[in-house]
Amino acid sequence: METSLYLPIKTFLEGLGLEVKGEVCGCDVVALDQGEPTAVVVAELKLAFTLELVLQAVDRLPVCDDVWLAVSASR
Repeated sequence: METSLYLPIKTFLEGLGLEVKGEVCGCDVVALDQGEPTAVVVAELKLAFTLELVLQAVDRLPVCDDVWLAVSASR
């Protein structure tokens, strides 16, 4: 499930000094930089790279500084 990607992504973003929250206004992950000015990062999590994922990223662009796509590595 996509939820299995949340903890590794959260841990990575926290390691960069960001405050991380899950499922905010339809976004899988929202991370905030507490510096001035505040940066907003949105991450979308999927088990496979799809057109739907790319379109989600495009939809998120106007409301944040960065959009990250997290996809499960193939086995």
